[in-house]
Amino acid sequence: QPRSRGLGDVYKRQRLRKRIRLCFGSSYQEIQAQLAPYGLTEDILPSELGGKVVLDHEAWFEARRREGK
Repeated sequence: QPRSRGLGDVYKRQRLRKRIRLCFGSSYQEIQAQLAPYGLTEDILPSELGGKVVLDHEAWFEARRREGK
């Protein structure tokens, strides 16, 4: 049975809509230009998205394991 949407659900959707921005482009440079005003520069984007950060998941997992986390 579908539940009715209360005011809380409506508020959450509106709040989420304000936080999400969709970026479209035919190149990484176009998309990076759209992300830059939000502080998402190539210095903090992963290399898979045209940024400078090289992610090494295996090394991260191993470091977390050694720290006991």
